[in-house]
Amino acid sequence: MTGQGRVADSGLQSERTALAWFRTALAFAAIGGLLLHVSHALTSPVPGVLGAVALAAGGAGVLSAGPRYRSTDLAVRAGRPAAPPAALVAGTAALAVMLPLVLLAALLAGAL
Repeated sequence: MTGQGRVADSGLQSERTALAWFRTALAFAAIGGLLLHVSHALTSPVPGVLGAVALAAGGAGVLSAGPRYRSTDLAVRAGRPAAPPAALVAGTAALAVMLPLVLLAALLAGAL
């Protein structure tokens, strides 16, 4: 609640969005860790490299979740728009598309 007795974000959109980004970052880190774990048994280095990228992206996402939430919450309380940076959205979308494609390609090539 704010000082005037009204709720700044009655639907808790900022909290739900922050949790969704945090879950996505954890998923990237988990998939990256799994790819790195099995990469020694693969014939192609691509899944291992992509695993390292996914693990790093997931770690960065987890570390930036708190500060990102705080800035979004402050923007909502001030009545300003709180859109995520375009680079963050584009990078997340690119990884979300690349991870399954690389895994599929590795499966089809017999590397897994």
